[in-house]
Amino acid sequence: MSQKLAYCGFGVTDVDAWVRFGVDALGLQLVEVAGVKRLQMDDRAWRLAIHEAGDDDILYAGFEMDSIADLDALRGRLDVANIPWSELDAGECKQRLVAAGLWLKDPQGLRIEFVHNHALAPDAFKSSLAGGFVTGDQGMGHAVFAVNNLDESIAFYEKIGLKLSDFITQPIGPDV
Repeated sequence: MSQKLAYCGFGVTDVDAWVRFGVDALGLQLVEVAGVKRLQMDDRAWRLAIHEAGDDDILYAGFEMDSIADLDALRGRLDVANIPWSELDAGECKQRLVAAGLWLKDPQGLRIEFVHNHALAPDAFKSSLAGGFVTGDQGMGHAVFAVNNLDESIAFYEKIGLKLSDFITQPIGPDV
């Protein structure tokens, strides 16, 4: 069962600054879907969503499953592990541009989504800075989450089928 990092949504206090950074510094392409500014980096419709919020923080991370059967197997694994989850409703699937999915909360309260059939972009990726990004079978690659309890978080993510690849031992901020 393959799980690829499909997308991330960020809550930010300055949407325009984030979009400028994404486009002008990273070379991503701006696309707007349903009033949400999104950044594209490859053949997928979007990879990063930028939502106006009172704080700058990650709101959700979405992982794409290879098939509906894999998504069903995950539902069963979550039930066995007594991890509460909910289906993405039709509106959420439409907003995320996926065919189906579910969501749950990690020990830090981060919304983790597992989806199937993340939409392809209608047009080819265009950037003034980059010819493209290597994503392929790994989706966006990996995500870095700051956690308060490492052991609890590792155990949780292993239960849902994700693996720890590495970690940073240096504090990254005064409140983390």
